[in-house]
Amino acid sequence: MHVLVHDNDELIGMFLLVMHSNIKWEAHALMLPNGRGRRAVRAYREGLEWCKANGCRYLYGVIPEDNHGSIQIAVLGGMQKVGVMANSIMRGGLLIDEIIVGKVL
Repeated sequence: MHVLVHDNDELIGMFLLVMHSNIKWEAHALMLPNGRGRRAVRAYREGLEWCKANGCRYLYGVIPEDNHGSIQIAVLGGMQKVGVMANSIMRGGLLIDEIIVGKVL
């Protein structure tokens, strides 16, 4: 499922949500350039509330370790670092880790 993110009438991004069970969902945030920074933090916080109101009780996402901005926004938005998938993605011919962020809602 996808949820479009607006700030007033302006589209700033979307969340792609994969329901692994009725209560455990995986989230992928896709923010447009006009939806980064503070807007992204607010979108995360409001997104957590939306997910909870719609039945999610555990939300998680996976972010490549070299995507420092996305990790920071996820944490500022209410997610917590909960784990690492070691050497799970290829970047420039090298295996790097992915950071798992999650939140009990």
